[in-house]
Amino acid sequence: MSAGTGVVSIDTHEIDKLRRALIDAGAGYKRSEVILAQSLNRAGQRVGTQLKRFIKLWTGIRRFQSVTKRIFPVIATPGKMSAGVRISGRHFRITKADFGASWKRGSAGGTHKAWNRAQTAKGSFMPRRFTGGEAYGGGLLFTRTTKARLPIKPLWGPNPAREVHRHAPMVRAIVAKEARWFLSESARRAEVELRKAKAKYGL
Repeated sequence: MSAGTGVVSIDTHEIDKLRRALIDAGAGYKRSEVILAQSLNRAGQRVGTQLKRFIKLWTGIRRFQSVTKRIFPVIATPGKMSAGVRISGRHFRITKADFGASWKRGSAGGTHKAWNRAQTAKGSFMPRRFTGGEAYGGGLLFTRTTKARLPIKPLWGPNPAREVHRHAPMVRAIVAKEARWFLSESARRAEVELRKAKAKYGL
């Protein structure tokens, strides 16, 4: 597992054993490859679901859809036995809708609750045109890049890929757990194929 990813990759020896078990159960080579890829993709989806929940928890972000936009599936195929998610390295913007951002004229700066901590971003502010509206998350904080009035830039918050890297031991544990689930699921599918083969011949 590398930073910014949550991918289930299974040792080739384990894949070979599962493939042989499926073929012995009557699935055939092509069918066994499809079953393995399907099972691995389900494991990958399970990893993705858990990482979305944990990223939301770690960052304190309020809207689940904001997390979903930063996560992209890695799909297993018969020729590529790995599945899971790739996580964008783009930072979340500090907005009212996602981090409870607010600002009052004359204050030291805008406030927000990124990383589940109430904090003040000194010198940040919320221009009138960005104080509301769904397009900007219902209030977007900015900072100035120099001492001059312009230019300005958005105030950025947590980076989901860095959060995954920061919590690497937990992420590895999630991936390892789902790899074990994949092995048991593939074995279960082999048993199903064997029952089908027996039923076909009245055994």
